[in-house]
Amino acid sequence: MDKELKKIIDAIKENKCVLILGPEICEINSKIFKGVKPKDFDESLRLAYDYYINHELEEGREKNKVKGSPIQFNEYSFVKENLLTYPLELRNENHLYEFSEWFFSQMINWKEPFSQIAQLPFSLILSLLPDEHLEKIMYETNKDAVLVGSYSRFNERPTELKDIVPNGKTVLYKLLGNLSTKDSVFTFEHWFDFIFKIIRGEPDLPEGVLSLLRSAKMIVFVGVRVEKWYIQMLIRLLLKSGRMDANKFAFVNVKEERVEDLAEERFDITYNAKRTPVTLLNDLYSVYFSDGAPPQLKSFKTAVFISYNHSDKEIAYKLKNDLEGSGIHVIIDTDNPIGFDIPKFINESVAKADFIIQLISKNFLTSAWVAQESNKAFTLAETIGKIVMPCEIDASLEDTITFRRQAMDIFDAQLKVLKDEMLKRLEKDESTKDLEPKRDRLLQLKNTYDSNIAEFQKKKRGNLQGESYKSGFQEIIDSIKKYQSKAQA
Repeated sequence: MDKELKKIIDAIKENKCVLILGPEICEINSKIFKGVKPKDFDESLRLAYDYYINHELEEGREKNKVKGSPIQFNEYSFVKENLLTYPLELRNENHLYEFSEWFFSQMINWKEPFSQIAQLPFSLILSLLPDEHLEKIMYETNKDAVLVGSYSRFNERPTELKDIVPNGKTVLYKLLGNLSTKDSVFTFEHWFDFIFKIIRGEPDLPEGVLSLLRSAKMIVFVGVRVEKWYIQMLIRLLLKSGRMDANKFAFVNVKEERVEDLAEERFDITYNAKRTPVTLLNDLYSVYFSDGAPPQLKSFKTAVFISYNHSDKEIAYKLKNDLEGSGIHVIIDTDNPIGFDIPKFINESVAKADFIIQLISKNFLTSAWVAQESNKAFTLAETIGKIVMPCEIDASLEDTITFRRQAMDIFDAQLKVLKDEMLKRLEKDESTKDLEPKRDRLLQLKNTYDSNIAEFQKKKRGNLQGESYKSGFQEIIDSIKKYQSKAQA
């Protein structure tokens, strides 16, 4: 074991090692980059945004507005300043957060490194990732051994983390805020405000976080680029304020030419160009548990998201109960809190699930809501490597010629009702805005119906109809086990 690794291991064993985790540890699904390999996290963000506004936003006024005034990823002469500029024309940050949530849902191969992090007893993890992937893994590993807090742009004193930290617990503090509450540091303006508040001390980091920094024997930067101006600013602020000592620092995975000189000459900190975040974590994990065989990484409970039409809720709830009886975690729309966006819930559920089960029926195939929101989410699921399992619960797909005519009649009848109501309102100079989205969804479903049916027909489908339910359910369980064993091989 080399000297640097031993220092880190010794600090971990004393529960006095701080991990500062950056976005370079992320691996983003390459399918969205169309054969272009991003050189770093920043470039993956830029390329993903281009894909997002061209392929993920639905056609309409909102997409035209965004494409006319998109988020800018400006790159100046000091290249690593690469931060977002948010156009004032968009007026609010919804688009920024919708893109960011989608982007982080594209993360792949994160379970193993985050599982290793969760099982190593770091005293403090300062995360520069605003998403919930690491938080979820840490809670699943041992929720009684972790405290979670985050910086807030909006609250003077964040309340998520108490100032007094119990011994033996790992504190996960999300230094750049929380994506799920739409309270994160992303843009130039956010960063300048963040650093200004640190300089001013209002609000400062919670005292519990500061005390862990002061008592740390080793501070390891993983996936953090020291050449970024704002990272250098944060390091300088912490060093100048006496909260850190340079001989405690260790950097890994900083690849740019001459960055080693920058790290050592400007900050007098240790820089390791040989290790990457993954190899460092593998080394720490195997050495820390070297007294015996390294324990198996925690086998997390399989999660399944059930998509269905509410008219079919009886069989959906039966399937839910049977899956849970087999030790599978089920995500279903009854988990969606009142007041929470349905599209947001669907996208988050797809991101959390390992498998997505579609209950295919007449109601499902003629639902405009399913067509617009669910199908989009399932396309995303397949893109990022999730397994989508269509299951028939009636005979709609057995005679597609007959059912197609029935479906068209249903669409036409619903469109006529909407058209008549819109004409009545227009005659009275009343608004039709509440009806337009539903009409647009119906028209989209009608126009894409044949291609949707063709997609279902070319896939192998489970059968949960009537007396076939028992054997169909067993096939679902067997398929899940088969996919899991392939993934573990």
